Parts: sequence; structure tokens; C-alpha cells
Amino acid sequence: MGDELKLFLGECFVTVDEDGATNYLERIKEEKEAEIDKKQNDLDAIETKMKMLKTYLYAKFGSSINLEEDA
Repeated sequence: MGDELKLFLGECFVTVDEDGATNYLERIKEEKEAEIDKKQNDLDAIETKMKMLKTYLYAKFGSSINLEEDA
């Protein structure tokens, strides 16, 4: 509401206005969302490769191996 805010950056507080704080938080939020999206894409790629490898191993060894996780 027009007051100055203090952001905690590293080991110190920085005094900023409300608009500056809002812009900073939005930028950080967008960076973290992009990071999460990248990690989700990496996870999807790994899961796809894992399914392909499981299919290959079951085709080669049949039911003599167990590749399923214990729940």
C-alpha cells in the first residue's frame, strides 16, 4: 500500500517499493516454474526410456526377471 518492503536476499535485507518487490517475485516464480517444467520433461524422457528397456529385458529374459518396484 505504498510502503517500502524489505526483501531478504542472500544474507541481507534490501529495501524496495511494492512494485519492485512484485516484479522480483514474479520473475523468481517464472524461473522456478521453468525449472520445474524442465525437470518434468527430463523425468518423462527417463520414464519413456525405462519402459523401452523393460520391454527389451522382458522380451530377452521372459518372466525369469522381476523389474517391478516393490510397493
